[in-house]
Amino acid sequence: MKNTTWVSLKMNRPIKHIESFSVNVESETNAAQNRYLGLNGTESPSAGYTILNAGFIVEKKLGAGRSLSLQCQVSNLLNTVYQSHLSRLRYLEYYSQSPTGYQGIYDMGRSINLRIIYAL
Repeated sequence: MKNTTWVSLKMNRPIKHIESFSVNVESETNAAQNRYLGLNGTESPSAGYTILNAGFIVEKKLGAGRSLSLQCQVSNLLNTVYQSHLSRLRYLEYYSQSPTGYQGIYDMGRSINLRIIYAL
């Protein structure tokens, strides 16, 4: 079972020279999958996990039709180690003893994205 919750807040003219400021927070929770088809080892159980994402956007008008926007988004903020139950990479392992102690290939860790947009 998958549940996604998000909260977004946008403020227009929060400070004299800033046009708008917005913040967003998103939580994605996936329950543990304990009911599966275990015939011939075709499927295995998977643990539940929660991923937290957050970001902000600041927009500033520079006059004469010019504007500047700064956007930052952090996915998997807490760097949670997880595997999607439907991922086939869970069963892929190149060597028998993994140095991390985890079986298979895990999904994406923390990702930080920064974007600056200057519009003329």
